[in-house]
Amino acid sequence: MKVAFIRLYYEGMTARIGLFADLHSNLEAYEACMQRASEQGVNRLVLLADLVGYNADSVAILDRTAMTKVVEESPCSVHIVGT
Repeated sequence: MKVAFIRLYYEGMTARIGLFADLHSNLEAYEACMQRASEQGVNRLVLLADLVGYNADSVAILDRTAMTKVVEESPCSVHIVGT
């Protein structure tokens, strides 16, 4: 799994964006990265391809990412599928 955090400034607004890639159904890694994103103040997520794959938690990953909210009124920003 790959994760990166960036800060974007645009016309007086600041967004902290978390980029997640290659989850491959690794629920423990996803939860650890979500915790780290929360600690970093991330308010937008981009979930890049390969959410499911060769680990055991495909359904749990799909359920969690479908319902992910970073801040209460803002669901996950972007899901990009395919590689």
